[in-house]
Amino acid sequence: MPAATSSNELRSRRASELRAYPTRAAACHTHPVPSDLVRPVSNATVGELSRGELHLALGPRAPIDGIDRLVHKPWLSDRFLCALRRGHPASRGPLTLARYLGLSHVAVATDRPTPSSVQLALRRLGHERRVQLALPSYSAVLACVQMTDAVAAIPERLGQSSPGVVLRGLPFATDPMQLGVAWHPRWTVDARHRWLRELLFK
Repeated sequence: MPAATSSNELRSRRASELRAYPTRAAACHTHPVPSDLVRPVSNATVGELSRGELHLALGPRAPIDGIDRLVHKPWLSDRFLCALRRGHPASRGPLTLARYLGLSHVAVATDRPTPSSVQLALRRLGHERRVQLALPSYSAVLACVQMTDAVAAIPERLGQSSPGVVLRGLPFATDPMQLGVAWHPRWTVDARHRWLRELLFK
């Protein structure tokens, strides 16, 4: 049996994926950023930023204790689409809400305290999707989608970089995925830290 993925491994994989996201999306930057300097926004990383143990965190502005004491600058926005494997029965014909809810879903695991945009949108309609598996990264989710009949809500530009999937519009409105870059104010005028931030925004 494979060893369970630790929270540190999960955060490291999510960070690598988030840093690569603009490159996959259209080469927004070309410089790699070390994983020990940047990780996804979470309860743990907000504390690490405040203590000076971490330089940057990437992710939405979630209602996490202490995040209001950080600088949070918008980075990019993308819409969610439904990703299915090529040849999936649901890739033919209209993807209605009833049909979407009848499918098996795979999602990205997170330690953020708030539900995702997709979960919130469905709950406003009084529905929940049937999530069969939570994986540590969008890359793992897309790999699972390509090999099974499970589907996933995926940021459009990540899905477009995966030739093994078909993208369909979700049958309900969702808020876009909004990613930002967070850091402690003590680093705002630091020249080395400013250089690091510029790697992400180039």
